[in-house]
Amino acid sequence: MKNEITVIQDTALGWAEKATQIVVKDQESYDVAANTLKAIARMEKQIKEHHSPIKKAAKEAHNMAVKAEKKFLEPLDEAKRIIQNSIVAWTTEQERIRANAERKAKEEARKKEEEERIAIAEKAESEGKSEIEVEEILDTPTQITPVVVDTPKIKKVEGVSTRKTWSAKVVDIQLLCRAVADNKIPSEAVFANMTFLNSMARISKDSLEIPGVIAVENTGISIRS
Repeated sequence: MKNEITVIQDTALGWAEKATQIVVKDQESYDVAANTLKAIARMEKQIKEHHSPIKKAAKEAHNMAVKAEKKFLEPLDEAKRIIQNSIVAWTTEQERIRANAERKAKEEARKKEEEERIAIAEKAESEGKSEIEVEEILDTPTQITPVVVDTPKIKKVEGVSTRKTWSAKVVDIQLLCRAVADNKIPSEAVFANMTFLNSMARISKDSLEIPGVIAVENTGISIRS
């Protein structure tokens, strides 16, 4: 003999096919459709009541497992955070040192090139070159040899690496929206606040007046079993 849930399951599986046979075309068929919806709602309630304690037990078990897992993971996460911050601070400092050394070397190379150019111009002037020729020498920088900075390289440990990521921060939403309106950037740069807009639509209904937004009416069916 079939138990209650098996009967409910067998009955539920047949509802989709029954629904395809219901076509609302007059008052009588409307009544049939409406009463069928109510019957389906009653079955939904039975199914949910049957599975409620099962879902509750599963949820409680899941929550307990997550809590137990978190107890062990939290100190590991804290340890990782401390070490990662230390690595980032050190590698950032090494990059700063390298950048400063490169900047200093470039400045020295530029200064040396300028001094050599002045010396060449002074020599040209002493040799009787025209003022225009001397000015041309002064105004035409020579090619500077690319600067190679010899700084200690960080030896990477396999499985551990540093990476730089970039993110955007909106500091003036009005300027951003104005740039979209002026077609300076694509409209994908901004997203509408649908929670706010839907709230305004529910309040204003068809009298909603927000530029670029229209109120859309949707008709649904409410069922009480």
